[in-house]
Amino acid sequence: MSLSKPHATILAITLCATTITASVDAVHAAPPNYPVPRCAATAVCIAIGDATIIEGNAGNRTLTFPVTLNRPATSLITVQYSIQGITATGGASASAGVDVKNKNGALTTIKFTPGTLGTTPVYKTAIITAYPDTSVENDETFAVTLSNPVGATLQRTVATGMIIDDDANTNLTVGVGDSALYEGDSGKNRKLTIPVSFSSAPGMTATVGYVVSPVGATPGVDYSGVASGTLTFTPTTVVKKLLFTGLAGTAVENDETFTVTITLLTTPFGTTISRASGTATIIDDDPPPTTDPIPNSMAAIGDSITRAFDSCPPMFGECLTASYATGTTVGSHYERILAVNPAIAGNAYNDAVTGATSANLASQTAAAVGQNVDYVMILMGANDACTSTQGSMTSTSTYQSRITATLNTLTTNLPNARISIASVPDIYRLWEVGNPSTFARNAWSNFSICQSMLANPLSTAQVDVDRRIAVRQRVIDYNTILANTCAAYTHCKFDGNLVFNYQFILSDLSPIDFFHPNYGAQATLALGTYAAGYNW
Repeated sequence: MSLSKPHATILAITLCATTITASVDAVHAAPPNYPVPRCAATAVCIAIGDATIIEGNAGNRTLTFPVTLNRPATSLITVQYSIQGITATGGASASAGVDVKNKNGALTTIKFTPGTLGTTPVYKTAIITAYPDTSVENDETFAVTLSNPVGATLQRTVATGMIIDDDANTNLTVGVGDSALYEGDSGKNRKLTIPVSFSSAPGMTATVGYVVSPVGATPGVDYSGVASGTLTFTPTTVVKKLLFTGLAGTAVENDETFTVTITLLTTPFGTTISRASGTATIIDDDPPPTTDPIPNSMAAIGDSITRAFDSCPPMFGECLTASYATGTTVGSHYERILAVNPAIAGNAYNDAVTGATSANLASQTAAAVGQNVDYVMILMGANDACTSTQGSMTSTSTYQSRITATLNTLTTNLPNARISIASVPDIYRLWEVGNPSTFARNAWSNFSICQSMLANPLSTAQVDVDRRIAVRQRVIDYNTILANTCAAYTHCKFDGNLVFNYQFILSDLSPIDFFHPNYGAQATLALGTYAAGYNW
């Protein structure tokens, strides 16, 4: 791929062989509805939970995001996190229009030190400051993304922080936030923090009553904590936090919840409740094991996405360590398989080619067959739709014949290999999130990127609207072909349009070309596609 024409791959074939990846700057905030990757029986995995708080009118407040290990560490473990705005605006400090302190996107390191089972910490927190305001607005969200794990595997890499607006009511108000925690397999010191907050300081000693009600969670089995009580606020206190302990377990079960409901006891005259109940969610991390054999080798087929092009700024070009398929730093498929099968070490092949289209599938498939792999990943199709003009896109009939030929070749020559196909991304979403950005528009124009979709990005002329819709439909047609063709083969799995449906945001894109997934997005891509596949 040349600088003038960056290309992307939006498909992934996985053949029981060697290759894959998974963190989350791209699939972000622990992508909504993304399946949870299984953690190997002996592996140490890291996950981050979500947090919600009431915005308030005055006084900064903090959101507590639980970062947990599934089991105690036996050696030093480190992981880093960063903060990205979704609908919330981030800034280094409080100012007009800034909703959350994002530390200028800097990475913050969390450490887990080793110890014995009973004393080793399995729980840390990422503490993020939210700023109050008095504007009536929608609730706002941001992402907290884990990356660069050392000594452990990323399981859930992105959490969503939500700031709930409370400015429709001009009275002094008090409300309850939410929290989510990954259950873990062993160790009991995982804390769920439920914030109760006033919109402004009460100006007097105030008390609020609370009652805890199990919904799906069982006290003493899934969590522990006081079932009811009171919270006392000093005249200048705006937030108090209720702490509960999530208890580890290895049973495969549904996520479990309990609620915290507040009542007003002693509060200033006119105080009202803006949000009466908050929900604590204990997320199960024990999906059933797969019956498919764990591969000793793997190969990844695709284009520049699989090659992690422009994913590691300021470096321009490929950054293979960040490949969602075969990378070594983003929780890739390869990394996750390596955690359960050391035999795959050194046997992960990245056969993708930057700038490739489905026309290049034959040569890449031949390479995977020659490597005699057990697992093949396919992510191919973005460049078939991302062309210089709408008329030059690959036809659906040609695309189908190439996909069919690829699967025939793989299944004939590697009959026991597992194949994983990722859906082609929604490139209309690329235009949707990028067209308001001058930087994105300039990159698309200067590098002649995906002009079938991205030409005249600000135009509302019917011809341009129709063109974008037509290109998106072609991607939908490609994904229909992938799903139907894959279904005809016993050892093939399609992701169910998981990649296509992922609602990525501008901060998921490379700041170099505003086209390829950035480092975090590669991690997210790894996370979702792995769990949607064989999830060894």
